[in-house]
Amino acid sequence: MSIMMEDLLPADGELEFYGDPEDEYFGDPEFESASSPAAEIRLMEHLAAMAAQTESESEAEAFLGALPALAARLAPAAARWVPELTKRAVQVGRQLWNSPAARPYVQALPHVVRRTTADVAGRYSRGAPVSLDLVTRRFAHHASQALRDPRRRRRVVQRARQADQAWIAEARRRAQQAGRGGPGRPAAVPGRSIVVNGQRWCRC
Repeated sequence: MSIMMEDLLPADGELEFYGDPEDEYFGDPEFESASSPAAEIRLMEHLAAMAAQTESESEAEAFLGALPALAARLAPAAARWVPELTKRAVQVGRQLWNSPAARPYVQALPHVVRRTTADVAGRYSRGAPVSLDLVTRRFAHHASQALRDPRRRRRVVQRARQADQAWIAEARRRAQQAGRGGPGRPAAVPGRSIVVNGQRWCRC
């Protein structure tokens, strides 16, 4: 079963992108707070921001492919479905990334991945049957919930941007405390580079 972008988003002509930091929906408790202490949440948002900004499709897929494993740290009961969640995150992310109008919404994927992971973990913990097809359908459901409505897209992406900036600020603070780099070794730019699957990527 595949997830098609036309099932998740309205036509390109209806894709507005809102960037007002004073958005009226910031206080909605339905959405994760950018001030959450969970390092995984901020890191997920940072990876998605890097995916949205890179000009390399393979880099974008690498960043997005790391999201489900991080989400599973928050909901360990879903760990066995990380491969399927990874497949769906990359599939939907690739479609968004390849559409200039939809690329900003790559930053909604951490929200979708966390919602789906928590959903699957909850079902499994309650003893309900969980199949790969169900995981795909729940991913499509949460993606549609996050992306189809313009106001919801706006608040999801704005929260993601807040969390990304929080991750960068924390990385810079830690770099200042620890000192940049070491003897004979070039320093990574705080908040601009990250290691994913054993490779360092630079958000320059």
